[in-house]
Amino acid sequence: MVKLSVVIPVYNVEQYVGECLESLAECSSDAVEILCINDGSTDASAERIEEYAQRDARIQLFSQSNRGLGAARNAGMLRARGEYILFVDSDDFVKPHWFRALLEEIEKHPETDVFAAGFQIVHPEGGGMWEESVYPVGEGDGSVSGMDFLPQFLRCRKGFYNVWRYVYRKSFLEGNQIWFQEGFLCEDLDYTARVFLSRPQIAFLHCPYYCYRAARGGSIMGYSSARRVEDALTLIRQAISELESSDFQWKQLLIGRYQRELLLLFAQLYEVERAERPDVYDRIQESLELLEAGDGRLAHAARRTIALLGIRPVSGLLFGAKKGKRLLQKLRAKDRRPVPSREKQETALP
Repeated sequence: MVKLSVVIPVYNVEQYVGECLESLAECSSDAVEILCINDGSTDASAERIEEYAQRDARIQLFSQSNRGLGAARNAGMLRARGEYILFVDSDDFVKPHWFRALLEEIEKHPETDVFAAGFQIVHPEGGGMWEESVYPVGEGDGSVSGMDFLPQFLRCRKGFYNVWRYVYRKSFLEGNQIWFQEGFLCEDLDYTARVFLSRPQIAFLHCPYYCYRAARGGSIMGYSSARRVEDALTLIRQAISELESSDFQWKQLLIGRYQRELLLLFAQLYEVERAERPDVYDRIQESLELLEAGDGRLAHAARRTIALLGIRPVSGLLFGAKKGKRLLQKLRAKDRRPVPSREKQETALP
């Protein structure tokens, strides 16, 4: 019986998809199936996957015309035979020993609808990489069940909405009609809000199985555009609207997290092409009302600052802060010893 279906959307990642599949295949459990949804790749991604599928029957390839990441994930959900679903991006990878630990946790908690875990952000540095850890649950804390831990979980602000750090019971998603909206970039921005609003039985784990590859060349996450900003603003608006109209216990906290994502988007006024900036400015101006939602101090402070200085100066300040943070990360990276390959990252479980 298949316990976990791993759904991997694939688009022009021939350089990375092999490492992704190798990391998953190192877990030899027959309770795992690996579904690769080729979303109209124009490079050799499909051929690379076929090579791995010939060696490992758990790896399956399905191809469709290019319809976007949300449509590819939905296609994977429809084909999944597992009790649970994990979404993995094809340019990322997992740590096999922590992935095995994740399967053990799933077996221990048969009543759980959603598992939320820590993860690693992998930054390129020289010929290797260095890892930034995001651990809402401490290594020695085991698992924590129940939504009351959500405030502690959200204190680690990075990646709260990214679907790859969650494992979902398939019947929970289907029963609550939780699908990805198709035709959007940033398609998972509102997904996590809809999951939380459906009141899952949830368990928070340490278990940092996932390695998110930052600053990958060619990734849709690596550039700014007017469309990307508009799509993100639309989904943030939808998420905040659904939260505001709900009686969810922690809705104010989640609204605050989405408002923080909104402010980060303001910096993109100076990241998009110059010709797109007027349109992006208009979209940002239309979104200012979203800072009125909830009772968060950050949103209130942002409103006052924008009223005093205006959108462009505040966007410029946020843009400068982002550049400064990236520079600081590079400086810190020089003090770290890069990890030259995924294999050398592996450490034994405690």
